[in-house]
Amino acid sequence: GTKHANAARHEAICSKKEGDVLNGGKQPPKHNNTGGNSVRKRAKQDVQAAGEACSQRASSVSSVNDKSSSSTVLRRQALSGEAFASAKQFFQQSQPYRHVWLRELFNEKKLRAVREELLALQRTFKETDLFRVYQTGDLANIDPENPLHAEKLQATLQLRSEIYSPAFRQFVQDVTGCTELTGKTDCSCNVYEKGGHLLCHDDVIGTRCISYILYLSRPGHEWTASQG
Repeated sequence: GTKHANAARHEAICSKKEGDVLNGGKQPPKHNNTGGNSVRKRAKQDVQAAGEACSQRASSVSSVNDKSSSSTVLRRQALSGEAFASAKQFFQQSQPYRHVWLRELFNEKKLRAVREELLALQRTFKETDLFRVYQTGDLANIDPENPLHAEKLQATLQLRSEIYSPAFRQFVQDVTGCTELTGKTDCSCNVYEKGGHLLCHDDVIGTRCISYILYLSRPGHEWTASQG
């Protein structure tokens, strides 16, 4: 069977009203977002032999490439040409585990809008020996048919749609050489306050093929190694 891209840990907690990811339309208590919001992404499957042709790739990303870069969250330039070749080479040479760092993948204006929307989501403090975070429920619960969600989470819905689109899944498959990815959505948002953390772990879950992290640290604040 196929496996799916999974962004959320299995411990994800939904808001008090199941399926209601908004905090009653009100802002939750303010938190110091020093660590930023993150959605996790880390490739773990070995890539196919270097130089293997990806013949279907050009047509598969056409649905993204045919749109103007200003109207999409994903930047079309990052899915083809030199950017694609660089991403694949990075993955093949990555150590100590297979991963790839995709720079300038997103439209920054769109991503800032996503960050603002995520701050309005209900989130729950969680702490174990592995992590200390504030975590939202599964973002798969955001319903574009729900008028409130469609109004308050427009940019987030667009980001989710493009990350799990056939075009981007094909891009990930071509870069990593992984098996076919399904469109099943499973992702959440973590907010790290001062002292918040997520320790090293292997992300081995039976249905997971690819994990990812999308960092949404504070705009205008350069992240430094001393911050973790």
